[in-house]
Amino acid sequence: MKNILFIIFLLPNLIFAQGKGIQFVEGLNWQQVKAKAKIENKFIMIDCYTSWCGPCKVMDASVFPNDTIGQIANEKFVALKVQFDEDENAGKLKKEWFQLSKKFEKQFNVTGYPCILFFNPDGEIVHKIIGLRRVPGFKKTLETVTDPSFQYYSTLEKYNKDPDNSELLYQLIQVSKDADELRKEYIQNYLAKTGGINSERNAQLLIDMTHSSKDQTFPSLTKDSLKINHFLGEGKAEEQYRGIIYFEEFQNTLGRNSAMGYYINDPNPDWKNIQDSLVKKYPERIEEIMDYAKLNFYRIAHQWDKYLPTLTIYREKYKNSISDKMKLEYIGAIAVESKDVDQHYLKSLLDWGEDALKVSNNPMDQMNYSVLLYQTGKNGEALEVMKQNIDHVPDLKYSVYPEYLQKMQLGEKL
Repeated sequence: MKNILFIIFLLPNLIFAQGKGIQFVEGLNWQQVKAKAKIENKFIMIDCYTSWCGPCKVMDASVFPNDTIGQIANEKFVALKVQFDEDENAGKLKKEWFQLSKKFEKQFNVTGYPCILFFNPDGEIVHKIIGLRRVPGFKKTLETVTDPSFQYYSTLEKYNKDPDNSELLYQLIQVSKDADELRKEYIQNYLAKTGGINSERNAQLLIDMTHSSKDQTFPSLTKDSLKINHFLGEGKAEEQYRGIIYFEEFQNTLGRNSAMGYYINDPNPDWKNIQDSLVKKYPERIEEIMDYAKLNFYRIAHQWDKYLPTLTIYREKYKNSISDKMKLEYIGAIAVESKDVDQHYLKSLLDWGEDALKVSNNPMDQMNYSVLLYQTGKNGEALEVMKQNIDHVPDLKYSVYPEYLQKMQLGEKL
């Protein structure tokens, strides 16, 4: 123990990596790390990475050096980095850590990288996260993970002692998703204990737990859509389903992400070829999927000559399964281009989405509402909405709304 204290307190230059952001300790073995955490009453954070992991490098470059992240982490954690693949040039200490990493990998079910393991000041595992986290998400983790109610392993231990407690099971579902430990039986047992999709919370749980077609809850978006929509609003299940399919099957096919934004690969996609490639996978809903994909592509590609008639057909064809959120997206796209759109069309659009526009708290939605009101002759209402919300628009100095407000006040054409 004296040797540990000597290393910790008398050789600080061996312990901390220099630079801003998270100060990762170096030169300590696992026992020494636990001793340091115990003495300082801090949690332990282990960044598990591999030499071939791209997302690990992203976090190294843009997340760990962040000043806010560093301030939180350095105050609350003893942080260290552990390589989980072999290094031919590893020294004695790194080889020792590699042997321990094999144990951690199996014991804590490390299924991907980056993986961050969290231990309490006594060196007991409490939580883990797997996958790339950007600054906002990682900041939230660091701020909450020291609270037992946000810890997977701590919650699992409590639930195992009280398996009839549905509230504990609900909490376990929330934290297990973050830890990549969500199990089918957790949700099945919870719904069985609480009566199925019979409340807003249970319906929202299914939505919150479903972000991929591989998620165990994905079939419920179609099988239980009526129940979900009953509690969460018209089209909520369809919004989630269509959005997941679009992201997985179309996002990278139709365009590409870059540092400058999203770019269209081809302004005239081969829709037949795309449909043929998907029809075996989604035979019963291929028409719906293709209709949704075309509508969103025309919107993103600013192909308004195709977007407007497609939206007209889509609104009628799926009139009972379009959520308010999607209405706002469709309306917002046209509001920007409203000066070139027939007034009768704008009036039908406003009638269709006005209820959603009225209740939205998003200032951009309110700006779109104001524009549509003005373009359809409701100048007084348009001015009132614009004045109430214009000061809340992000990056107002770069927007057209101050100019629009002046023109509205003068009764001029936008």
